[in-house]
Amino acid sequence: YRAILQESIDLNAASEAEQLAAVQKDGYAIQRIHDPSEAVQLAAVQQNVRAIQNIPNPSDAVQLAAVQQNVWAIQCIKHPCESAQLAAVQQNVMVIQYIKNPSEAVQLAAVQQNGLVIKFIKNPSDAVQLAAVQQNGTAIFHILNLNSTQFDDADIKRIIMVAVLKLIKSNKLSDANNLTDYLNRHHVDWPELAVIQRSLDSM
Repeated sequence: YRAILQESIDLNAASEAEQLAAVQKDGYAIQRIHDPSEAVQLAAVQQNVRAIQNIPNPSDAVQLAAVQQNVWAIQCIKHPCESAQLAAVQQNVMVIQYIKNPSEAVQLAAVQQNGLVIKFIKNPSDAVQLAAVQQNGTAIFHILNLNSTQFDDADIKRIIMVAVLKLIKSNKLSDANNLTDYLNRHHVDWPELAVIQRSLDSM
């Protein structure tokens, strides 16, 4: 009977205190409130994080509270703010695949943790590509828009050579060979690469 009575209450006409009491019992009650205050939004997601999907335009603070409570809540936010995106990828880098059009700062935060997640990023900038390869040399296999002229860039050369050496030092010889094979297929003509290839062939 109390539940039915609660449902029958017009929460739009209720005071903020009454709205807070309602969402603190059931976060989904926020869908019955038009233009809830930030305090009511926060109380709703704290009671049930999935209630954020019933908030048309949650404030940045509400979005942040939701992803800090449950990182996967980012999927329930139509247009997550940059601070929520950053908080999400810092907790679990794999959520980058559920963020539509992440900002470059968010992309960088993700690939700096795990270069391989670049495969989830559409049209990454040159800076993001370099950061991904710097973190994990094999990330280069997931970069679709590299062209041969980019290999003439001194920074790209340095980052890739360091990546190859890092793989060898970590005894990931198969990955190192795959990376040098990839560079050879792209007709990369670095004298240092030939030396490394000979060393790998002798291992």
